Amino acid sequence: WSSDVCSSDLTMCPSEAARALSSTELKATGASSWRDLMPSIREQCFRLRDRGDLEILQGGQIVPADQGLGDTAGPIRLRKVSKEAA
Repeated sequence: WSSDVCSSDLTMCPSEAARALSSTELKATGASSWRDLMPSIREQCFRLRDRGDLEILQGGQIVPADQGLGDTAGPIRLRKVSKEAA
């Protein structure tokens, strides 16, 4: 996310970040495919959410702060928290 493109409505799927990695970058993580990284990426997303850096959405709704990774099944989307809203 670049600051000149990001808006409060812009979201992304965590798999987009994983799929953007080159084969060299994947190899450096010890992963053989982008799918191997998804559990770690989802964990990091929840850590960033808990720090207040991003929102996690499911079905267009913000996942509540008291809902953890273990309670969140299925696809999620990410939205950067704007500094004005924080």
